Amino acid sequence: EDADVEWKFARAKLWLSYFDEGRTLPAPFNLVPSPKSFYYLIMRIKMCLIKLCKSKAKSCENDLEMGMLNSKFRKTRYQAGMRNSENLTANNTFSKPTRYQKIMKRLIKRYVLKAQVDRENDEVNEGELKEIKQDISSLRYELLEEKSQATGELADLIQQLSEKFGKNLNKDHLRVNKGKDI
Repeated sequence: EDADVEWKFARAKLWLSYFDEGRTLPAPFNLVPSPKSFYYLIMRIKMCLIKLCKSKAKSCENDLEMGMLNSKFRKTRYQAGMRNSENLTANNTFSKPTRYQKIMKRLIKRYVLKAQVDRENDEVNEGELKEIKQDISSLRYELLEEKSQATGELADLIQQLSEKFGKNLNKDHLRVNKGKDI
């Protein structure tokens, strides 16, 4: 039943695979930097700085373990740098879903909602089922009543016919008997 829908999902996924996040312009124009490419350049620089801060934090951590960081200023600066780098990486990795993820999420929601609506429309609830049973039962009784009425009418007609034929048969029988007598 859902083969058509699944095929459409696969087709949309294939189409979206051709639209990379970095490529916004068609072939001849992609040589000129776009605003999106500047945005990605800034994001890469930011990630490199975060990695650099992390590596410095690790070296400071090693120095702290060895007892080489004696001043309070260096310790507080190290701790603040650690908190900032953790917040930046946590926000970047979890809070911003990609365009593909957003589109797929919307498509899945739409598909699930449509499937639920279809399922609700297809289901027969208990009240409807009882109503159908009552309709069938009343139709059955109506048909039985009509049948008994028709049977009664038919019996009356047969009786009337037998009375007519009985009289006619008696008349004919008498005629036949009179004709033999003559």
